[in-house]
Amino acid sequence: MSHSEIFDPAKTHFLAVISFLIGITEASLLYVLSSYFAEAIGSDQVGIFYLIAYSASLVSLFFLRSILKKFGRMRVLIISFALLVFLSAILSRIPVSLAGSALLIGLLFLSGIIWVTIDIIVEAYSADRVSGRIRGLHLTIINVGILFGPIISTQTLERFGWSGVFSVLVFGFSLILLLLLCFLRKEPAIGIQPITLGIRSMLRKVLREKDLSRIYLVSFSLEFFFVVMTIYMPMHLREIGMGWSEIGTIFTVMLIPFVILQYPLGWIADKRMGEKELLLIGIGVSCISTVIVGFISTPSVMLWAGLLFATRVGAATLEVLRDSYFYKQIDANDLDIISFFRTTRPMANIFSAVILAPFLVFFPLQSVFFVVSGVFILSFLAGISLHDSASESERVFVEYSAEESEVL
Repeated sequence: MSHSEIFDPAKTHFLAVISFLIGITEASLLYVLSSYFAEAIGSDQVGIFYLIAYSASLVSLFFLRSILKKFGRMRVLIISFALLVFLSAILSRIPVSLAGSALLIGLLFLSGIIWVTIDIIVEAYSADRVSGRIRGLHLTIINVGILFGPIISTQTLERFGWSGVFSVLVFGFSLILLLLLCFLRKEPAIGIQPITLGIRSMLRKVLREKDLSRIYLVSFSLEFFFVVMTIYMPMHLREIGMGWSEIGTIFTVMLIPFVILQYPLGWIADKRMGEKELLLIGIGVSCISTVIVGFISTPSVMLWAGLLFATRVGAATLEVLRDSYFYKQIDANDLDIISFFRTTRPMANIFSAVILAPFLVFFPLQSVFFVVSGVFILSFLAGISLHDSASESERVFVEYSAEESEVL
C-alpha cells in the first residue's frame, strides 16, 4: 500500500514528550476516577457516567475529520487543552458532587479527541519502515509518564483530597498547553485531503479490507481489558481491604512492562518478524493471566503486584504491535479510518457499561475478569486470520530470492 510520508524525527520526539506529559497528568486521575464517581453517586451507578462520556466521544470521532479540516489539527489540540485547564480548575474548587461528575464527563470527552488528534499528527511525521520503532518509542514514553500516575494520584488523594488531584491536572495541562503554543503551533506539511468518506463508506472500506476489521477486533479486546481493569480493579482491591497507598504501589509495579517492552517489541516487528506472531502471544498471556485474577481475593501487595504485572506483559505487547500493524496499513490522510480505529476505546467503555452493569446484578465483581478473558479468546481467533506485515529481514530475503530466480 502506497502512502504519502514525511519522516521528521525531531517532531516525533517532541510529540513523544507531549504524550509523556499527557500520560503522567491523565494517569494522576485515571486510577482513582471510578472512586470519584462512586463517592458522588454510588458504586452501582458508576458505569452510567462512563457510558455517557464515551457515547459522546464515539459520536465525535465520526465527525473529527471535518472538525480537523475546518480548524486545523494543532488548533483543535490547543483549544482542547485550554478547555481541560478550565474544567480542571473548576473541579479543584468544588466538592465531590453530581455537577463535578458532569464536568468529568467533559474531561473524558476532550481526552478522547486529544489522543486521536495526536495519533494523526504523529502519523503525519512518520514512515512505515520505522512504524514499529516510532510507535514503540511513543508508547514507551507515554507509559513512563503513566507509571508515575498511580503513586501521584493515590498519595495526593490521601493527603490533599480531590482538590489536590485536580490541582495536579491544572498544572499538567497548563504546561502542555504552554509547550504547544511555544514549539508546535504549525500544521504538519501533509495536509488533510478534502475528501471525507462518510460513515457508511468508511464502514464499507473497513469491512472490505479484512485486516482492518480483524485488527479492530484485537484493539477492542485490549481497550475492553483496560476499561475493566481501570474501573473495577481499584474497586475490587478496596473491597478486599487494601489501602490507597498499597494500591498505588501495586499499580506502579503493574505498569513497568509498558516501559521496558514496547520499544524492543516495535524494533523486532520492524526488523525481524512482523507483528502477527507477537500479537497472538500477547493475547494469550493477557487471557490466561486475567483468568487467574478472577480467582484471587487475598490482600497481598506482592501477590497482586506480580499478577497484575503479568497481565500488563500481554497488554503492553498487544498495544504496541496493534498500533504498529494498523499504521502500516494506512497513512496520515486516512483520518476517517484512524478516527474509526480509535472508536475501540469508547466502544469498549459503552460495551462494558451496557453489558457489565446488569451482569454484576447477578454475579460478583470478580466475575468481570472472566468476561474479559472471553473477549480475548474471540480476538485471538480474529488475530489468527491477519496477514502479517513483512519485516526488513523478510523483505530483504524476498528481494534476494527474486534476484536469485532471475539469475537462474
